[in-house]
Amino acid sequence: AIKNMKKGEVSKNFCMPDLKGAMATPPWSERSYLLDKLKSKKFRMTVNEWDAFPRSHLTLPGAIFVTTLRNPINRWFSQYRFEHLEKRDGLDGQLPFKTWYKFMSPVSQGHNYYVKAFSGIENPPTSVLNEQEDKKKVKPLYSVNMLWSWKKFDSWGTKVSYQNFTRAVETLRKFNLVLILELSEGSEEVFEDYLGWEKSLKQILPWEKKAKKRKEKQPSNAKENLTVKDWEDLAEKNVFDLLFYHFARRLFLERFSCSKHGRKIEPTFPEKEQKRERKSVVRVVSQNSKEIMGEYVEGPKVVEK
Repeated sequence: AIKNMKKGEVSKNFCMPDLKGAMATPPWSERSYLLDKLKSKKFRMTVNEWDAFPRSHLTLPGAIFVTTLRNPINRWFSQYRFEHLEKRDGLDGQLPFKTWYKFMSPVSQGHNYYVKAFSGIENPPTSVLNEQEDKKKVKPLYSVNMLWSWKKFDSWGTKVSYQNFTRAVETLRKFNLVLILELSEGSEEVFEDYLGWEKSLKQILPWEKKAKKRKEKQPSNAKENLTVKDWEDLAEKNVFDLLFYHFARRLFLERFSCSKHGRKIEPTFPEKEQKRERKSVVRVVSQNSKEIMGEYVEGPKVVEK
């Protein structure tokens, strides 16, 4: 982004334009605040790293939505390597993956991270979130806990319904550009087609300069580092994420193929959904409780079938 955009258009901290909050975290989750601040700071880009994506953001005027996915099994192993083996979690780095995952998944995003992230379930209003205090009862939970937006998925337990999966797929279909990490090499032209970026991209590993003891410099590959049993167990627990990932691969390849042949595929909005989006305030029907969802939200209506 820095290479392809003008100086000052990209925040120094990509996912926190004010160095305090991400795009889906109050007050940035408020549409008017987000747009006003981006305009006043002359930023043309913001990134959401930690929060689950709220579907109402899809109606932001003139916005282009981009996301990058990787094989979810590799993503989990990469987190294990980055946080535990390289001792960023405060532990000794000696836990086997299976033990670490059993401990980490319930206290982080849990199984099927992608489906949750793209299910689009809205957060409660800021007024409600401000009442959710941290353990010391000093600050709102969202200001001290990076994973606060995942609390609304606690009611899911370890299960994901097919309906939640299809909702996540529909959200992804509306993204202008869906990228796949494993297919990134040779796909630079899609950036020029969708974003007008002409300078080539470089894939880097996070904190690479500080990971001097890392023997393997390539992105993590779970199959090469886990036992067959551990890999199969992880895949079974995250089967909806695997389905979601393979749908995303197909979406990327279809759009990439059409782009190479001079045909650009735009995100599709079914006619029925277009009509629903014209409503500024709608009721949300969900398996989740009203206390989690909030009574009303702005944006597209999510209907249970």
